[in-house]
Amino acid sequence: MQTGTLFRHCYEIDIGEGGGRGKHFTSWQETPLQIEFDIVKNADEEPNRHMLRLFNLTSETADAISIMDNVVRLSAGYVEHTGAMLAAVGVITSAITTVQDGGTVTEIEFLDGYQEMRDAALSVAYPKGTKADAALRDIAQKMNLKLVMADRLPFREFLHGYSYYGAARVALRKICGDSGLEWSIQNGELQVIKSNGYTPRRAVVLSASSGMIGSPTRTRIAAKEKAMTEPKSAAKGKGTQAETDARKRQEAERRKQARQEKFLKKQKKDGWVVESLLLPQVNPGDIVKVEARKITAFMRVDAVRHSGSFYGDEWKTELNLREIVLDERDNKQQGATRR
Repeated sequence: MQTGTLFRHCYEIDIGEGGGRGKHFTSWQETPLQIEFDIVKNADEEPNRHMLRLFNLTSETADAISIMDNVVRLSAGYVEHTGAMLAAVGVITSAITTVQDGGTVTEIEFLDGYQEMRDAALSVAYPKGTKADAALRDIAQKMNLKLVMADRLPFREFLHGYSYYGAARVALRKICGDSGLEWSIQNGELQVIKSNGYTPRRAVVLSASSGMIGSPTRTRIAAKEKAMTEPKSAAKGKGTQAETDARKRQEAERRKQARQEKFLKKQKKDGWVVESLLLPQVNPGDIVKVEARKITAFMRVDAVRHSGSFYGDEWKTELNLREIVLDERDNKQQGATRR
């Protein structure tokens, strides 16, 4: 798809309880809402932290969607290409409405996998000889998540059996760690791949003709090992409406900074940063093929950031990448797709 044909932004947003649809917002309505989003994803065990802003909602609609643990599904894309594709899923952990420039802005923070990690408990016992993949399937079912696994994974065998009672996320960490695997939750799915490996999804080509913006930038910054922490809430207290809005904006800024830290946390030494027109289908652990003057190579996505403003110019994806050697069988199968 030539980049010159990709002009019109489109989106679909659903916010409601559990699997219910709830409130639906779309760019196809007669007067679409202005929206902004900042989607940050890493291939680690912490919930991916996302932000969505909805402008000038009625007070009734803002109140209806601003409920903790409501599920947000955000899809975005281009009218002239595939339309809106799933970019992020998560449960609401913060919702703040402020008055700005004579209108209102409802800012929602939602975390992918937060509820499942928080609530899912596990009680299992396996006889000797059981392989770890059986346990992973049980854990995914208990967490009510679809399990997506790469091919040919080196599952450990429980030589003396295995029993566990406690938080499902702790069992995931131990079972995957013992088998040389890594796990994360991406778009409401439990993703399991080899440690520093890649998913079986077909690679997307990043080139000037497919939407790459500028040239790949080499990074030589050591990965940040600082653990992600919950941003502190702004101090509450009585005051004028202006003071209240100022506190809310301060809290929103802290959360924005936390998302930025999470994105930078996976920036690898001797990696690459690439910007592209929006690629909502690309997730951490995927393979992309970079075709540029500086370099042509298959690379693993360590972190991805989708950001956009419906009526603005920004509608793009930023990727932190590192070169990777594909398994010979995968190399033959990777007929990379262009967008």
